[in-house]
Amino acid sequence: TILSRINPHFAGMEIAPIHDIIATHGEVTGLKLIQVNYGSAAWRAGLRVGDIITTVNHQDIASIKDLQNAAKQQKDFLLLRVLRGPNASFM
Repeated sequence: TILSRINPHFAGMEIAPIHDIIATHGEVTGLKLIQVNYGSAAWRAGLRVGDIITTVNHQDIASIKDLQNAAKQQKDFLLLRVLRGPNASFM
């Protein structure tokens, strides 16, 4: 898939852009995980369906192109800011 070509850590997931108001976070722009295959690299990294990636390596993410640009700059290590329910964490 295109995501695994961006970075192997993204293998096994599907995403969709999101720009919405979320009660616990306010206005949110990012990429929502719509599928994460059990046992995939994304699953092993702790990503789950419904998670919203808002930054990669401290760069705001609003599209697959943004994700690609951020991941290109640092292929060995990716720091994701992820919203899950009322929580925000780094993975």
